[in-house]
Amino acid sequence: MVAGRASRPGYGDGEPMDALTCLALVVYMETRSEPEPAQFAVAEVTMRRVEDDRWPDDVCGVVFEKRQYAWNHKPVVIREPDAWALARDIAGIVMRKGTRATSCADHFAQGSPSWSHGMDLENTIGLHHFWCSDESDWRKR
Repeated sequence: MVAGRASRPGYGDGEPMDALTCLALVVYMETRSEPEPAQFAVAEVTMRRVEDDRWPDDVCGVVFEKRQYAWNHKPVVIREPDAWALARDIAGIVMRKGTRATSCADHFAQGSPSWSHGMDLENTIGLHHFWCSDESDWRKR
């Protein structure tokens, strides 16, 4: 299955992506081989960004924002159907009920990228670190 690319053309059949699919994509692409708590946390960060004025106000806008993810500018091929099904389940739960995997994280990554310096590290789950921006952070302007 080809799921889409940064311009969000939709699936291979041209159907536009819905919010659930966009959220499932970020969960699948970022954390499919990690424990479920990491998958929930990635979904939660994405949803937190939707509510924050620094990012687009819809899930697909956040997921496909330019330069947010290395994978979102090329076609995504779903090669692990079980992991995709779990990602969709997690995305659905987070969209319907929310989660408290993190308290304030609005950024995540593996390792310690240069943009994370000066941010508060809230948690590490699996291979991902989760950071919270503070009021003086340049990303809040």
